[in-house]
Amino acid sequence: MLHITLESFDNEEDFVMAINEITNINDSFKTNVNEITVEIINENEDSIIKKGVWVMYEFKNFDYLTDEEIDLIIEVKAPAYEPKRYLPAYKYQVRLHNDDVSIGKIDLRIGYNKNTYYGGNIGYEIEELYRGNHYAAKACRLIKQIALAHEMDRIIITCNPYNIASRKTCEYVGARLVGIAQLPPDNEMYQLGDRQKCRYEWVCSF
Repeated sequence: MLHITLESFDNEEDFVMAINEITNINDSFKTNVNEITVEIINENEDSIIKKGVWVMYEFKNFDYLTDEEIDLIIEVKAPAYEPKRYLPAYKYQVRLHNDDVSIGKIDLRIGYNKNTYYGGNIGYEIEELYRGNHYAAKACRLIKQIALAHEMDRIIITCNPYNIASRKTCEYVGARLVGIAQLPPDNEMYQLGDRQKCRYEWVCSF
């Protein structure tokens, strides 16, 4: 059993980034690690505040995707995190083709659970300066091949009912509105102020 001690973190985002770095342990130690158990202790290091398991996942080689108009450049391959029901995810920077400037981001969460029921499998954001060019839809179409490679039969995309641009993106790629879901109070998006999500389903096929 290998034991690694991490430094202290001021926020959860830094903690998650550190865990993502540790997932490279398979390559570093030339061994097969199936899961990482994480224990968060208090400042005195005498009691466990929280314990969780990061399940290792076999990501596929989709580090660069392009349609020769936009490029998707991998930033993080995030493993599943059971305490928050986070699924494995590919997270990309969106760039214009052969350009180093980021114009947005997109991620794909692999699989289905309560989180994806309300939050979807895809999340995207395009910088305001570059909106109106269907770049979000084009990024979705590029990322769809990853879902197919992982044998997903559908991709769920959700958005706020009043987010007309996002709804148009869903319709543009051919996703079908299946309903408007009420967010439960324990959902992170509810706690940030959202109350409803439009749920679109996009059938995975070539």
